[in-house]
Amino acid sequence: MELRQLEQLALFAKLGSISKVAQCVYLTQPSVTRSLRSLEDELGIRLFSRTKNKASLTEEGRQIAEIAQAVLEKKNEILSVAEEIQRRGTALIVGSVTPTIFFLNVPFLEKLKKEQRLIVEVKSEKEIVSGLANHLYDMGILSGRPHVAWEVFPLYDERLSIVLPENHKLLEAGEIRFRDLATQDIILYTDGGVWAEMVKKKVPSAKFVMQHDLEGYRVLAQNSNLPFFCSNRLFSSKGRHYPGKTWVDIADPSAILTYHIAIRKTAPRELRRLAAVISKEIRDYLHDQ
Repeated sequence: MELRQLEQLALFAKLGSISKVAQCVYLTQPSVTRSLRSLEDELGIRLFSRTKNKASLTEEGRQIAEIAQAVLEKKNEILSVAEEIQRRGTALIVGSVTPTIFFLNVPFLEKLKKEQRLIVEVKSEKEIVSGLANHLYDMGILSGRPHVAWEVFPLYDERLSIVLPENHKLLEAGEIRFRDLATQDIILYTDGGVWAEMVKKKVPSAKFVMQHDLEGYRVLAQNSNLPFFCSNRLFSSKGRHYPGKTWVDIADPSAILTYHIAIRKTAPRELRRLAAVISKEIRDYLHDQ
């Protein structure tokens, strides 16, 4: 019995046609038929009820197909775990609630990324906390109150802003809060991490023009009259100067987040030292900007 035979049987249960199975696995129909007959012979039971022009699964065939599907799912799980183990063996895996860590251009982090020794995944706080607890992440970059289970290292503050055409009516108010954006069409970066989550909750009635690619986000932001979100960490201060646009910090206190590195208190000493170095390198870099 081979995995390819189980895959063909599971596909037949899903598609109901030998010809469709053959198309999926890039084989001829006679080859698939022979393969499945061989599986029947090996198992010693009838998997198919055959007529001149049609084949269908017997009750026994349906039971075996369900088991075959479970085996294939377990195979994929094993491959996924093996890939994760291999990846973790060569890189520092960091879960971050903010994507801005990608764009700071800190020389120490750039060196780690170039050497493929650093992988950063933007996830929700819940996913990162779970990942730290289950050893899926070596470090987490989180905001808000530090979790009592982690050892923490300070990073930086980030402030959310809205960028508007210079004649936009919202500029007349003097300050802008989340509630003032309720009726606006706003460009939003899909992978904005904690900011994207916050904005959707704070301004649920706004119409968001979602952008999945950061470069596409920047191009649309620069060339349209739609408001868009930015932060003091996503673009440098020079990036604030868009022709015909005004950059306004969101006045709500929740529009300022403070980030820290979190690691397990039981983490190896080397990992704690590395977290301290990353913390210092980032803070020193931002202080010099």
